[in-house]
Amino acid sequence: MTYFKKMMGTTKSPPRVNLLEILWSWVGAFLEISSVALVHYHLLGEGADLMLIVALLVNNIPEKRRYPEFWI
Repeated sequence: MTYFKKMMGTTKSPPRVNLLEILWSWVGAFLEISSVALVHYHLLGEGADLMLIVALLVNNIPEKRRYPEFWI
């Protein structure tokens, strides 16, 4: 019986994500992929800077969200 207790872990799962958070993530991902595809198609080959700018803009629109939470 103690073997199974060790397998269960010691920490709790993170809280569930609500539907609004999922929607914002989808919108951000869609806008990023679309903008990078357009830039790649019409201009050059990079796009990483554009992805960062779109991520910063979209993920900071809601008052409760901050992206990135930590800078390395």
